[in-house]
Amino acid sequence: MKRWKPEEKARIVQEALEAENVQDVCRKYQLAPGQLYRWKDNFLAEGEAGLVDHRKRSHRKTSLEMENQRLIYALGRQALIIDEQKKVLEKYQGRLS
Repeated sequence: MKRWKPEEKARIVQEALEAENVQDVCRKYQLAPGQLYRWKDNFLAEGEAGLVDHRKRSHRKTSLEMENQRLIYALGRQALIIDEQKKVLEKYQGRLS
């Protein structure tokens, strides 16, 4: 699967808007018509910014969020362990004196 740059998508959308037959543009670039129409809708709504592929950034963000959650969970576990150790130490410290 080819990853299209936003500039390429914009050029293809503009070509499709000027073309008499959108199917010819789809065949030329090996695109599904639905994909081209999504690009066109995004381009007309937001310009070239609407054609940016957010999947990579989203995936990275998701993995960073997952790592963050894992670290928060580990930190919470450690805090609970420390609290329990303090309670045990306080309980037995009176007996050791």
